[in-house]
Amino acid sequence: MITRTPVLAPELSRKHRTWIALYDLEAALLPRQEILQRNEVTEEDLQLFEESWQWMRTRRSLTPLVSSN
Repeated sequence: MITRTPVLAPELSRKHRTWIALYDLEAALLPRQEILQRNEVTEEDLQLFEESWQWMRTRRSLTPLVSSN
């Protein structure tokens, strides 16, 4: 009997699920195939959205924190 791992966030877009998978892959806490299955993404999705994920990460690191003064 095959059991499916539930999708962690089914309401998210494929791009956002792929971004989550890329963060998980970077952390390397689970096997690659399990990360892809949990997020319902493919190797092709990783290739398609990796550039936007890298851009988002770079952009986020360049954004100054808002002062609480």
